[in-house]
This record gives sequence, structure tokens and C-alpha cells, in this order.
Amino acid sequence: MSSQSSLLKDLTPSPLQAPDSPRERAARWAIWSVEGIGFARIKRLLEHARACALFDDPHLAATLSQRLSLSPKILAALAAVLTRDPEDLWHEELSRLGPDGAIVTLGDSDYPASLLELSDPPLFVCLRGNAEALWLPARLALVGSRKIPAAHQLAARELARALARRGAMILSGGAIGMDAAAHRGALLEAAPTVAVLPGGFGHLTPRSHRALFQEIVEQGGALLSEYPHQTQARRYHFPRRNRLIAALAQGAVILKARGKGGTMLTASACRELGRPMVALPYEAQDPGARGGLALIRERKAELVWDADHIMASCFA
Repeated sequence: MSSQSSLLKDLTPSPLQAPDSPRERAARWAIWSVEGIGFARIKRLLEHARACALFDDPHLAATLSQRLSLSPKILAALAAVLTRDPEDLWHEELSRLGPDGAIVTLGDSDYPASLLELSDPPLFVCLRGNAEALWLPARLALVGSRKIPAAHQLAARELARALARRGAMILSGGAIGMDAAAHRGALLEAAPTVAVLPGGFGHLTPRSHRALFQEIVEQGGALLSEYPHQTQARRYHFPRRNRLIAALAQGAVILKARGKGGTMLTASACRELGRPMVALPYEAQDPGARGGLALIRERKAELVWDADHIMASCFA
């Protein structure tokens, strides 16, 4: 091992430790803001060097970029970022978030503790709204498919409203269908709800839910994302988003789900994290309910039918 490599290894903090200075925090954020440098790549990078070292030493930056096998497009974007002062980039991001926004860094005292149960907790959590909603008791994920009949969405909304009335804080993904119904049920009860999003706040997904997201913030809830403000939602963001929902929740309700898709990924993450999980019964012939019915059949989720039963099953 070269003397330079040895020194870097000795001085490099674990990627899952708090940054040791404001500049290191800003440098990590700046690198994370480069599209294409996902969690696995930034973790590998931080295993070799402190983030600020890449801004201070172009030769080191080039060496580590080569080790990560970055594409020409990502390399160009990273090179552009490394010409800037990382603290300027950090303050620019805070300005974009606005007065109701914040970035919480892994290691901060207000970092959501339940996310630390993940094997790959986000290095940063971007928030808009009331961060205290993430610490409320009885946090319950309500998740389900997007393409759902209106009658089932109405039933999900009323169930979420009943759960909020009983003290549950409703978490979901802000998507069309069952997610939106869950958020709207909590809002009807004037209760806080949290939407975990797959992209940055500059590209709210779906666009049709901008008014819903604003209402969530105005009513004491929060929007959460691990992605920088200008990051568009990508297909590969959704599985990570679903894992964050599972980690933040203390229990999960599978409203209605097909045998595959995001809802089942959330269910899998709940199982991995040991979260209690319940599911609603639907007609066996309904292909849109196969996922939830399979969870019940395999005894991975308890069959429930009303809010009282859910609260007893998840929080007894």
C-alpha cells in the first residue's frame, strides 16, 4: 500500500459517520448532487477519501473517479462540481429549499433515528414542512397500487381518516391511487401526514399532486426526499423511496396491491426491518389484490378490516 493510500485510509471517516466539519458535509452534498452518483458510489468513494479531498486535490479526484468506473457524462458533471466551492453549493441548495425547508445530515441529532435501521441509510434527508412529524408516535405506512377503482380509493381515504382520528400519523409515497387517498384521509381529519418522494422538490412527482403536496406542508405534515432539489425522479429511485417509507413507519397497511410493484417492495422492506404488517381482504378473483392476499396467505401480513383492528395489530 502506498504512503498516500495509507494516509487516506487513516484519515477517512466511515461514510456512515457524521461529517467532521461543515466543509466536509458540504463537499459530500456537492458530490451527492451529481446525477448518477448514487448511494453505492458515494459510499465507495468515501471509503477511500474524505469528500473535501476531492475538491483540494484534482489528481486524487481523477484517480478515484477512475476506480468508480464513472461514465463520461457523470465524469463531466463531477468535474464541473469540483471546480466550485462546496460550501457555496450547500448554501445555494438551502436557498432553493426556502424558509420551510431543511437538509438533515446523517449523524445530526435530528436525523430520523428509524432510518439508521437500514443497511443503506441516506446520507442526507431533505425536508419541507414540519420535521417533527417524523418523530410522532404511531407512524403508519398506508401503501397500495396506483390503478385502483374510485370506490376503493374512497374506502382507503376513509380508512386513513379513521386511523388519523385514532392517533396514527399516516406515511405514504404521494403517488396516484392509494397513496394519495391515504394522504387525503389524514388531511380530512386535519392531521399531519408525510409524503416520501422519489425526486427533488424542484421536480415534484407526480406533477398533478402539487396542490396535495402544498396542503400536506400547510397542514403540519412534511415532504421528504433524499435527493437534491433539481433531481428528477428516475425509475431506480422508487425502490429506495419505498425502503424509506418502510423504515420511517412503525407498521404498514397494504391497502390493495398486485403481485408485483412498488407496494410489494415496501412490504418486503417491512419484513426485512421487522415492521408489523397488515392487509385488507378483497375478492380472490380480483387481480389487483393478489399481492395483499398472498401476504395474508403466507402469514406475512395479518388480515384486518377496520381502523380499530389495524391499531391493535400494529401498536398493541
